[in-house]
Amino acid sequence: MQEKIIPTFFMYLYVSIRLVMKKSLLILLLLFSAPLMGLPFKNIFMQGEKGDFSIYQNGEFVTLVHIHSKKDPYITFEEITLPKKLYKKIRGIELHTWLRNGAKGNTSWTLIEMDSNTLEVTSAYCFSRNIHLDLSKEDTLISSLLSLDVAKVPEEERQRIGPRRNTKKDHRLFWEPAMYVFGERKRPNKMDVYGGTWEKDGSPLSGKEIDIYVLDNFPFPYWLQIRGDFGLKKMVAIDSGKHLISPISEVPRMPPRFLSKLEKWGEMDSFSF
Repeated sequence: MQEKIIPTFFMYLYVSIRLVMKKSLLILLLLFSAPLMGLPFKNIFMQGEKGDFSIYQNGEFVTLVHIHSKKDPYITFEEITLPKKLYKKIRGIELHTWLRNGAKGNTSWTLIEMDSNTLEVTSAYCFSRNIHLDLSKEDTLISSLLSLDVAKVPEEERQRIGPRRNTKKDHRLFWEPAMYVFGERKRPNKMDVYGGTWEKDGSPLSGKEIDIYVLDNFPFPYWLQIRGDFGLKKMVAIDSGKHLISPISEVPRMPPRFLSKLEKWGEMDSFSF
C-alpha cells in the first residue's frame, strides 16, 4: 500500500504556524524552498555521521530526527514522534534502550532514504502505519533545507548578550542557544551562525531574515529562526547526541505494482509492473 503524506520532520513548525496562517496566510513550506546567497546547507549537513540525532519539541510531542545510515550516495533519516511525557521518562542515556527495544509508545516512526546528490527521495516507509510513502523532493522539508543556500554571519553582526557599552570594541559575549546532549546541558565551544535575507520573490517570506545556529561537525540545527512582520518563528533543539543505533536495518523496499492486466503476446503471457 502506498500513500502520500508529509513526513514528521519539522511537523511542530506546521502546528505552531497554523494560527498565524489563518491571519496572514503564511505557508511555512516556503521557508525551505527560497534561496539565500552563499553555500548550500547540504555542504554543512553532510559533515554529520551515522548516529547523529536531535530532538525538537512540538507542543505536547517531541520528534527525534536521526541519521540512520549513510551509504554513498544515499543517506537515510529516521524520524520518531512521541509524547513529551514519555520522552521525559526516557531522556538521556535511556533513549538508547528505548529505541533498541522498539520505541514503544511512539505516535509516528518513519524512515526516509534520499539521494544525497539530487536530494530526491528514493524510498520512504512509515512503520507506525505499515505503508510506503510516495514522497517527492518538494514534499520533504529536509530536502528543501539541504538545498537552502546560506552564508556565515560575520561576528560584528551576531547577536550578543546584554546592552552595548560606549566602548570602541564590543566585549559582550555572543548569544547562543542552550545545548543539550543526552539530556544534560553543555557549553558549546562556539556555534557557527548561518543566515541571510530571503530574496524578494513575491512570496510571503520575501525579504525576511533567517538564522541557523549549528555546531561544527554536527548536522542538525540547534536553533533556527525567521524574523518578519509576523514576529519571530523558531525551531529549538531540546536534546542531541551521537551514536544512536536503530533496531531497523533498512527501509523496506516497495513490492512491484502491476500496471496492466495479463495479456497475450504471441505464445507468452505478459504484463507490466
